[in-house]
Amino acid sequence: MVYMLGEEDLLRKKLFLALEALDREKIFLHTKFLEIEAPNGVFRIPLVAGFVLLNALVGNGAMLLWGGYGYGKTMLIKYLGRLLTSTPLEEIEASILRANPQLIEEKIVGRLHLGRLIKEGEEEVVWRRFIKSFWKIIDEINRLSPSAQDVILSLLGEGIVKYFDSVFV
Repeated sequence: MVYMLGEEDLLRKKLFLALEALDREKIFLHTKFLEIEAPNGVFRIPLVAGFVLLNALVGNGAMLLWGGYGYGKTMLIKYLGRLLTSTPLEEIEASILRANPQLIEEKIVGRLHLGRLIKEGEEEVVWRRFIKSFWKIIDEINRLSPSAQDVILSLLGEGIVKYFDSVFV
């Protein structure tokens, strides 16, 4: 990613504001820290939140947070998504893919526009919010069927989704 003058400072400010907000709001609590040496000192940041923030800087980055119920994994990701992308929390919440064993490709990826299919015979795909969202959250991915996991891993690994004759990049 190429930054114009000033964008690096804006990004750096957003990252530090996100870390401060997480600490202030006590969104995600853990005891391990990552120490980063910089010219103006050593920065200590919460390990998990730090790696999530660093991963957010990588193009097509993906991260798996694993842990027991109630540790704040989903809340952390929703909160950081709001802080880093300026996307309203309601929109992030609406685009979360909540996994279950019965979730099929059509409910993950999209559906055909039935009106257009019936009237004009065209297969136009209406993509789901999750697919169109920049900040993708999959809650409980382990509950998905193997075929549904393949769809998700293809999206995360390649950055594309194919459905009927349509491709979403």
